[in-house]
Amino acid sequence: MNQSVRRVCFALSVTLSLSLGASASALADAAWMTDHRDGDDLISAGLGLEGLRAGRAALLQGLEADASLSAAQLRQLAIHAAWNGLSALHHEDGLGDLPVQGFPMVSGQEWHAFRWVGDSQHPSRVMLQRPDHFNPEAPCLVATASSGSRGIYGAIPLVAPWALPRGCAVVYTDKGAGTDFFDFSTNMGVGLSGQRAVAAEQVLGFEPKQAAQASEHHTLVAVPHSHSGDHPEAIWGLHVLDAIDWALAQLSLSAEETRIIATGLSNGANAALRAAEADPDGPRIDAVVAVMPNITPPGQPHLFEYALVAALYQPCLLGDLERSGDWPMMNPMMAALGQLRCQSLVAAGLLDTPSSDEALGHLRAVGFDDDALWLSVPIVALDLWRSLVVNYASTYLRRGPVDMPCGYAIDAAQASPLQRQLWWATHPGVPPAEGMVVVDSLAEGADPTLPGLLCLKALFEQEDGEGAALRAAIDQTRATGEPGRDRPVVLVHGGRDSLIPAAVSSRAYAAQAAATHPLLQYVEIERAQHFDAFLANLEARHEVAPILPHGWTALDQVWQMLSESAQQAVDQ
Repeated sequence: MNQSVRRVCFALSVTLSLSLGASASALADAAWMTDHRDGDDLISAGLGLEGLRAGRAALLQGLEADASLSAAQLRQLAIHAAWNGLSALHHEDGLGDLPVQGFPMVSGQEWHAFRWVGDSQHPSRVMLQRPDHFNPEAPCLVATASSGSRGIYGAIPLVAPWALPRGCAVVYTDKGAGTDFFDFSTNMGVGLSGQRAVAAEQVLGFEPKQAAQASEHHTLVAVPHSHSGDHPEAIWGLHVLDAIDWALAQLSLSAEETRIIATGLSNGANAALRAAEADPDGPRIDAVVAVMPNITPPGQPHLFEYALVAALYQPCLLGDLERSGDWPMMNPMMAALGQLRCQSLVAAGLLDTPSSDEALGHLRAVGFDDDALWLSVPIVALDLWRSLVVNYASTYLRRGPVDMPCGYAIDAAQASPLQRQLWWATHPGVPPAEGMVVVDSLAEGADPTLPGLLCLKALFEQEDGEGAALRAAIDQTRATGEPGRDRPVVLVHGGRDSLIPAAVSSRAYAAQAAATHPLLQYVEIERAQHFDAFLANLEARHEVAPILPHGWTALDQVWQMLSESAQQAVDQ
């Protein structure tokens, strides 16, 4: 049965389910399977290293402006975007020991499905990749969750090239975030194939409850992570465990007979660790590798807290060229904007003097050391902190697209028809990007983003009401620091991580857990930071190390530990 026939069969089953009023649990059992052989593969969608290194334009060449993209094209674009967004493809050390000549091309099959986890109103996506040389007599499964809020292929650079060549199956989850955006201008969401679909004609990855209210706001876009009304981050670990259970059912295996490793990058690493915390004695997870996890151990500031502080105060540091002049990507325009922010903070009563030293004190208080500030320039230039707090505040308060906190909204009035098709495949999951912008209704004055940030700060600090609800939602995402005493756990973090500082995440988690978890190890890579994709833009004088190859090394390490443990059990 070829791919198109399988797609039709799935569509017919879903249409029948809709007409019969099938439950979410019944729809979750439906899976769409595709074959990937003969010029296609599971790791690079047939692109190989050369194709992955090429620009996106090469994949879209010859396409008419109004042409519809096939599921196969979207898959290839999604895999291309994941590799280029998460790895240093052009850096001499970016691929570690992966062969540049003979880049791994593994044939096999993929299964896709929607899953409703816990009491979620909306589904998450799961995907299973099974290589042709998978051995059900000695099965291994790697479970992972997407980095950040990326789509279902958002962990493929970490997991696929390590797991698939050795015959392991891989199960992915977008953990209830992802790129199944709902576009009010066309009343369309995303079907299981990744293609745009009209609401009510098939099951969508996300259809907001506020569709009626939003109809008059036709340029808005609803984002699953920000607007679902669910609280996916609170149950990221459960998403991983559910994905494991689903994958085992597809493979007709049990957890007891399968070697299972959970791993991920950033938010995906958080999901892997919290899955282990939710399953402390197994049997669903035998080992964990968490690469630069966005994890909040007990007693540490949460990402939302330090991101809000950074959004306010980090720009001020750039105004002091004595401090920032040698930082990567620094330029006079950023210095001028930094000086303006210092003055704006004084006017708002948040600084006594327009001093970068005083701003630095606020950043130090929430965990930023010198290494964590090293990449301040691109972080500020890309407005990452504001994007994060705007979208996460909406998530925590369970808001929809028309009532985000502090008057924010996600608008796509200028997005082209092609961009709208590409969102599922190429968008990083949290706006702004790819034709979507963050609308700030409070923006005014010479420092226009500051009023909205001050509104979020006041909301976060509000003693009761929505402030208390926001903090309670944040508390639901905190880790316990108990990932299971009898399983290998390796945390890998960059010493120069400027988005998730090691001091308040991996370093703190390891320090708390190591005393009672003898198989937990922490590896800090001195010259690594959070974004391997940045490496192509850093000058040679800035010594940096990609972190992705260290994730593969950690996976090698836990694999060896599990193999030795299994051999000891046989010998006994």
